[in-house]
Amino acid sequence: LKLFRTRVHDDWLVNRCGTTDCHGGANSGPFYLFQEPKLSDQSRYANLLTLERLNINPELPLINYDQPRQSLLMQFGLDRDDAQHPHPIVKGWKPVKELQTEEGRKAVIEWIQSMRQMPRPQYPIDFPLLEVN
Repeated sequence: LKLFRTRVHDDWLVNRCGTTDCHGGANSGPFYLFQEPKLSDQSRYANLLTLERLNINPELPLINYDQPRQSLLMQFGLDRDDAQHPHPIVKGWKPVKELQTEEGRKAVIEWIQSMRQMPRPQYPIDFPLLEVN
């Protein structure tokens, strides 16, 4: 969780993907990232549960514990030319600057690998996913 907080969530996830123009705004659809309270444990855990539970594509999870590089979270942040599964074309999308370096990609992979447990734990938290349209 510390790696998620420091090297993913607070480093780039909410600052790039969670802006009001993207997944933190009125048109975010099913992938809504919480920003308030700003950089709080509440928003971090809500966003982690969203990444864990949101099923955009059953064959391509947002967090792929078996093949971290194939996680849509990472793939969608890469430059379109570098991604095997590029982010859908939407107005204003830009690649995540932090994921354009090997160090940034390694940070995401390290975090995902650190969270890998088999079987995956089912967190006993009632957390309905928010859809904003």
